[in-house]
Amino acid sequence: MENVADDFSRGGKPPGNLEVLARLLPDLPTPAEAVLDPEEGVRAALRGLVERSLTGPFDFAVVLEDPQTCPNCGGAVSAPKSPYCSEVCRDTAAFVRQFRSSLLNGAIFERERQIGLGQALWKIQGGGYPLRQRLVTPKVLAKVIERDGGKCSVCGAPATEIDHVGSG
Repeated sequence: MENVADDFSRGGKPPGNLEVLARLLPDLPTPAEAVLDPEEGVRAALRGLVERSLTGPFDFAVVLEDPQTCPNCGGAVSAPKSPYCSEVCRDTAAFVRQFRSSLLNGAIFERERQIGLGQALWKIQGGGYPLRQRLVTPKVLAKVIERDGGKCSVCGAPATEIDHVGSG
């Protein structure tokens, strides 16, 4: 693993995030290169984020500490146990923290870390977990859908895919 913080730990200046992102970009596959390999497809999901981070435009807003306002989107917060207004905002903030940490400690250059971050990004963009779907054979998929009467166990809509919604 390339530790981008090594120079900093020896008293030097840490590399900026843009420098790390510029070194990362050539390592990430393009969507066209990732068509046949699902893991490469998940890594390619990070490419757009890295490209946008390198080119801008940058639109920063000051986030004021207000327990009634979501620090991610600025929406109203109704639950006192979380500073976020929704699971999506909570997951987005967690992704940002993990991504920044990976930039700092060099873990972003590890293929497995890229796959994990790509999966998380894919999920918050509404795409679910594509690698998890590969683990379910068509036979098991059909059995589960049949077991639940062809309907989603959460909302009752017609089921075409499955997801673990239990507590374990």
